[in-house]
Amino acid sequence: MTSRDLLVVLSLVVATACAGELKVEKLKEETCDRRSSNGDMLTMHYTGTLLEDGKKFDSR
Repeated sequence: MTSRDLLVVLSLVVATACAGELKVEKLKEETCDRRSSNGDMLTMHYTGTLLEDGKKFDSR
């Protein structure tokens, strides 16, 4: 195992250990008459906040 492989494995272990539970809330649910199809271009916007300190992050 090279040092690069070891670094990748350790990075994955640390990322998995630090990952918290994802919380998803629907603030405004919208209905649509047409479902997306293969090849459609989809766009979305969200504003996320960290559970620990409320720090905001954005999709843009």
